[in-house]
Amino acid sequence: MNLRLACTILLTTPILWLSCNTEEKGTKQNLGYEEILAKRDSLHYQVKYFKDFSPYFSKTEEGIDSTYFEGTFPVFTDSINEMVKEAIFINGEKNIYEVSDNFISAFNEFAEDVINNPTGYYGAWFLKQDCRIELNNGYFLTLVNNISEYTGGAHGMEVELWYNYDLEQSKKLKLEDIIQDSVEFRKLVERHFRKHENLTDTSTYGGNYFFSKGEFILADNFGFNKEGLIFHYNVYEIKAYADGPTTLLIPYEDLDGFLTETGNRLRNSVVDIR
Repeated sequence: MNLRLACTILLTTPILWLSCNTEEKGTKQNLGYEEILAKRDSLHYQVKYFKDFSPYFSKTEEGIDSTYFEGTFPVFTDSINEMVKEAIFINGEKNIYEVSDNFISAFNEFAEDVINNPTGYYGAWFLKQDCRIELNNGYFLTLVNNISEYTGGAHGMEVELWYNYDLEQSKKLKLEDIIQDSVEFRKLVERHFRKHENLTDTSTYGGNYFFSKGEFILADNFGFNKEGLIFHYNVYEIKAYADGPTTLLIPYEDLDGFLTETGNRLRNSVVDIR
C-alpha cells in the first residue's frame, strides 16, 4: 500500500472555532479588604480551538491513522494577550498556526525520509495542548497549559505548565513575589508533600524520588486557584513515569506569615470574592 496518501480537503483545512466564554459576575458586596475599593469584573475572553492534519497517513492494524495538532486556548484583549503569550506559545511561537506548522512540518520531513526507504515504516504522531483559565478575578490571572505529545516510542509525554500574572502590575509572578521566607516555607510544603505521599516525618526519600541529595525541593511549577497555592511536579520530575504527576495544594489559611504584600493582596482578592 502506498503510504503517501493525500488528505481530502476536509482534513487539510484547519478547523477554527470561536465561542464566547465569560465568567459570571460576583454578587458579594462587603469584601472586607480595605485596599479593594470596588469589586473588579473578571476578564472577558473567548476560547479558540484549532486543529490541523498532516497530508501523510500511517497504516495500522485497524486501518489508517493520521498525524495531527490540536489546540485550545483563551483569547483576551491585545494587551493581556501580549502579557500571557508565553503561557500559550511556550516555544516562542507568534501564534497557534506557527505551533501547528512546526509540529506538522517536522512529521512531514520524517515521513518523507521514511517513504524513500522501501523498508521504512512510520506511525502517526500527535500534539495536543489545552490552555485553560484556573483563576480569573480581575486582579490576578492563572493559566494552566496541558500538553500531551507522541512522536513514537513506548509512550508519549504529558506536562502541565502553570503561569501566574498580577493584572494590576501587568507582570508575570515569580514565587518570591508571593512568598517572603523560602526556607521555612519549604518546610511547610514538605509537610504537605509527606502527608500526600503517606510518608512519616523521619522517612527518607531514598531511590523512590528524584530529589538531589535526597532533600525535598519545591516545584518550579506553581499556580493559584480559589482554594490555595498549587505546586505541580510533572511526570519524570520527581518520580518514575509510571507514578505519574504529583499535585500539592497549600490552602490559603496555611500561608499566614509567609506572604509578601503581593501575596496578601492575591489571597485576599480570592478569599473575599469567592
